Amino acid sequence: MPGSSTVRHLGARLGGFARAGLARRVLLSLLATLAALVLMLWPALLNGFPIVFFDTGGYIEAAAERELVEGRSLAYGLFLQAASLNWRTLWGPVVAQSLLTLWLLRLLCAGLAPRDGLLGTNGPGGNGPGALGPVALLALGTGMAWYTAQLMPDIAIPLVVATLWLLAFRWDRLSWGTRLGAAAVGLVSLLSHMSGMALGAGLVAVLALMKAVGALGRPRSWRALRLLPAAALVAGSVVALPLLNGAVTGETRLTPGGPLFLFGSLLQQGQVRRLLDERCAEDPHAYALCSYRHRLPTTADEFLWAEDSP
Repeated sequence: MPGSSTVRHLGARLGGFARAGLARRVLLSLLATLAALVLMLWPALLNGFPIVFFDTGGYIEAAAERELVEGRSLAYGLFLQAASLNWRTLWGPVVAQSLLTLWLLRLLCAGLAPRDGLLGTNGPGGNGPGALGPVALLALGTGMAWYTAQLMPDIAIPLVVATLWLLAFRWDRLSWGTRLGAAAVGLVSLLSHMSGMALGAGLVAVLALMKAVGALGRPRSWRALRLLPAAALVAGSVVALPLLNGAVTGETRLTPGGPLFLFGSLLQQGQVRRLLDERCAEDPHAYALCSYRHRLPTTADEFLWAEDSP
């Protein structure tokens, strides 16, 4: 029938327009993501190589030698090895860090907007050109890009804060896939540095206090926060880190080196010198450091890293 032929023709044209519109949106989304990635990596691109800090070698050594290194997380070293495709290109880790940060930024932007369905869907904080504004502001106006472009776990600290906020305050607006993805990013971030784990524990304690205050009705919004997912994530990292270290190196323990860094801080504050002056005057053999007390380094850096440090 002529009428049915016309309907089919119109349907085909509308379908073609829909496919063209979808292709255009996908292309714009890909271009926006690429532009955001360039913004996140501009220090490394300008440098011609990912930014390397003195400590980077310690993380690479931990993974390459399968051993625990003082103050250097084996978990982050393994992340570097995996993201670099077994050391084929060190651009891999900084690209991975940037993409994970971009994804969490998208969730944070959506989470701070008025309720609009599940987070991670098209809407506030999406992948379109409009999402480039916050990324450009943070990449050019703050130090964010210097951390995403660096072969160091420093970017893991803000990622810990972001994932705990999402799990505690936006749990009901996350799909299960997004919940698991955010938890995975949070777990890797917690395992990447002991300070991140300490920060996570402190934030969970604050959340617990907020939950308790919220139960009294002031403010009521605090009553709705989800304490269990955030607490489970931090507790899981405390269990997972020694298990990972044990599976890879045979030493089931947390990342070593904490007491040395604490001692260096106490030395820089002058506490160690005062203690040695008091005790070593009474007994020159009270501590092994008694023989060094008149030539102790004055800073934590000198104590930890100088070749002539006691």
